[in-house]
Amino acid sequence: MRHLIHISLAILALLALSGWSWDQKPRAFGDSFRMQLNAQKVNPEPRIAPDAPVEGINGRVAADAMEGYRAPDPKDKGPSFADAIESLMDTEK
Repeated sequence: MRHLIHISLAILALLALSGWSWDQKPRAFGDSFRMQLNAQKVNPEPRIAPDAPVEGINGRVAADAMEGYRAPDPKDKGPSFADAIESLMDTEK
């Protein structure tokens, strides 16, 4: 019976010292996610007029870029996964 009392007191002491922390959230929980989300938002009131032409984009360059994505040139292709692993495992250097 005396051991049961000691064990119960030890469990109560551990619970009191732990502060019941498993159900408490830190104060800044989720702040980094909200900051990243807000950093991705577009300015709702841009300084440029809505009918102003966009600078820095060229229709031909954009069309060439899209064509490159749709039908890539074989010479632009990098090494295969097997070739990359083989070059890393090559010990005769």
